[in-house]
Amino acid sequence: MAYLPRLKVQADGSLALDHTSQIAAFLLDLAEQYAEDETVGAALNEIADLRRKATAERHLDGLGHAEHALDRKALLLIESLGHGEAPLADRASCSVVQARQIDREARQIAEAATAYADRVARTLPKAA
Repeated sequence: MAYLPRLKVQADGSLALDHTSQIAAFLLDLAEQYAEDETVGAALNEIADLRRKATAERHLDGLGHAEHALDRKALLLIESLGHGEAPLADRASCSVVQARQIDREARQIAEAATAYADRVARTLPKAA
């Protein structure tokens, strides 16, 4: 499992963060919670309804209330599933391995982002 999102180069050359690994872990927790607690299903249905309402209110230029309610409801559900946190291992030897893996992943993201920024910067017109 990756701890951090992956930085991917899209077909058009732009960058995208791929959160697949993190989303998969969250989805597994959500499915487990759903199986154990029927209120999770009700919360998901309410989130879907609020999202439809928020989409319908977009023409109100921020005057609608559904988007704010949607954000609150989604955050409450995420908090009920552990705040989206992924604690490191309790044992020192395991947490060292995890921390080093996070360091490697962060360096890969930084290197890819730097290479992308350098490539794009070379295409920009020079300032006079």
